[in-house]
Amino acid sequence: MIADYYEQKTVAEDLKCRIDYESDEIALSSFGEFSAVFKNESDENVETEFSWKISDNDFDSENLILVYQNNKIKIIVKNNQNLVGKDFTLNVISDKGEIYASIKVKIIALW
Repeated sequence: MIADYYEQKTVAEDLKCRIDYESDEIALSSFGEFSAVFKNESDENVETEFSWKISDNDFDSENLILVYQNNKIKIIVKNNQNLVGKDFTLNVISDKGEIYASIKVKIIALW
Protein backbone atom coordinates (compact mmCIF):
# COMPACT_ATOMS: atom_id res chain seq x y z
CA MET A 1 0.00 0.00 0.00
CA ILE A 2 1.26 3.46 -0.82
CA ALA A 3 1.68 5.70 2.19
CA ASP A 4 -0.44 8.81 2.51
CA TYR A 5 2.30 10.79 4.20
CA TYR A 6 6.05 10.94 4.47
CA GLU A 7 8.82 13.11 5.83
CA GLN A 8 12.10 13.31 3.94
CA LYS A 9 15.58 14.30 5.08
CA THR A 10 18.81 14.61 3.13
CA VAL A 11 21.22 12.11 4.67
CA ALA A 12 24.21 12.87 2.48
CA GLU A 13 24.80 14.80 -0.69
CA ASP A 14 23.75 11.79 -2.75
CA LEU A 15 21.29 10.06 -0.34
CA LYS A 16 17.88 11.00 1.03
CA CYS A 17 15.80 9.12 3.59
CA ARG A 18 12.11 9.30 4.30
CA ILE A 19 9.67 7.46 6.52
CA ASP A 20 6.48 6.38 4.74
CA TYR A 21 3.38 5.92 6.90
CA GLU A 22 -0.40 6.01 6.73
CA SER A 23 -0.97 7.74 10.05
CA ASP A 24 1.12 9.29 12.79
CA GLU A 25 -1.38 8.01 15.37
CA ILE A 26 -1.74 4.48 16.76
CA ALA A 27 -4.78 3.41 18.80
CA LEU A 28 -4.55 1.22 21.88
CA SER A 29 -4.54 -2.51 21.01
CA SER A 30 -3.76 -1.59 17.41
CA PHE A 31 -0.69 -1.09 15.26
CA GLY A 32 1.02 1.28 12.86
CA GLU A 33 3.36 0.39 10.03
CA PHE A 34 6.29 2.52 8.91
CA SER A 35 8.83 2.09 6.09
CA ALA A 36 12.28 3.62 5.65
CA VAL A 37 12.91 4.59 2.03
CA PHE A 38 16.33 5.62 0.77
CA LYS A 39 16.81 7.33 -2.60
CA ASN A 40 19.97 8.36 -4.44
CA GLU A 41 20.47 11.57 -6.38
CA SER A 42 18.81 9.93 -9.43
CA ASP A 43 15.70 9.30 -7.30
CA GLU A 44 16.27 5.54 -7.40
CA ASN A 45 15.59 3.36 -4.36
CA VAL A 46 18.79 2.15 -2.72
CA GLU A 47 19.57 -0.09 0.22
CA THR A 48 21.70 1.03 3.14
CA GLU A 49 22.39 -0.17 6.67
CA PHE A 50 20.11 1.34 9.32
CA SER A 51 18.16 0.50 12.45
CA TRP A 52 14.95 1.70 14.07
CA LYS A 53 14.92 3.36 17.50
CA ILE A 54 12.17 4.66 19.78
CA SER A 55 13.00 7.81 21.77
CA ASP A 56 11.37 10.72 23.60
CA ASN A 57 8.85 8.49 25.34
CA ASP A 58 7.85 9.02 28.97
CA PHE A 59 6.37 5.53 29.39
CA ASP A 60 7.73 2.00 29.67
CA SER A 61 8.83 0.77 26.24
CA GLU A 62 7.45 -2.67 27.11
CA ASN A 63 4.03 -1.21 26.21
CA LEU A 64 5.13 -1.31 22.57
CA ILE A 65 5.75 -4.45 20.56
CA LEU A 66 8.15 -3.89 17.66
CA VAL A 67 8.14 -6.22 14.66
CA TYR A 68 10.91 -5.71 12.09
CA GLN A 69 10.81 -6.86 8.46
CA ASN A 70 13.37 -5.61 5.94
CA ASN A 71 12.96 -1.82 5.75
CA LYS A 72 9.65 -1.84 7.68
CA ILE A 73 8.59 -1.74 11.29
CA LYS A 74 5.21 -2.61 12.76
CA ILE A 75 4.53 -1.00 16.14
CA ILE A 76 1.81 -2.60 18.24
CA VAL A 77 0.51 -0.61 21.23
CA LYS A 78 -0.66 -2.68 24.18
CA ASN A 79 -4.05 -1.98 25.76
CA ASN A 80 -2.95 0.30 28.60
CA GLN A 81 -5.29 3.26 29.20
CA ASN A 82 -2.40 5.25 30.72
CA LEU A 83 -0.84 5.50 27.26
CA VAL A 84 -3.67 7.57 25.73
CA GLY A 85 -2.33 10.97 24.74
CA LYS A 86 1.31 9.91 25.07
CA ASP A 87 3.71 10.13 22.16
CA PHE A 88 7.12 8.94 21.10
CA THR A 89 9.61 9.53 18.32
CA LEU A 90 10.40 6.83 15.79
CA ASN A 91 13.91 7.25 14.36
CA VAL A 92 15.81 5.75 11.45
CA ILE A 93 19.40 5.49 12.70
CA SER A 94 22.61 5.04 10.70
CA ASP A 95 25.21 2.45 11.66
CA LYS A 96 27.20 5.42 13.06
CA GLY A 97 24.32 6.51 15.31
CA GLU A 98 23.19 9.48 13.22
CA ILE A 99 19.48 10.13 12.77
CA TYR A 100 18.52 9.67 9.11
CA ALA A 101 14.82 10.50 9.62
CA SER A 102 12.30 10.70 12.45
CA ILE A 103 8.60 11.09 13.09
CA LYS A 104 6.54 11.86 16.20
CA VAL A 105 3.83 9.22 16.79
CA LYS A 106 0.84 9.77 19.10
CA ILE A 107 -1.08 7.07 20.98
CA ILE A 108 -4.84 7.53 20.89
CA ALA A 109 -7.88 5.84 22.45
CA LEU A 110 -9.43 2.91 20.65
CA TRP A 111 -12.94 4.36 20.79
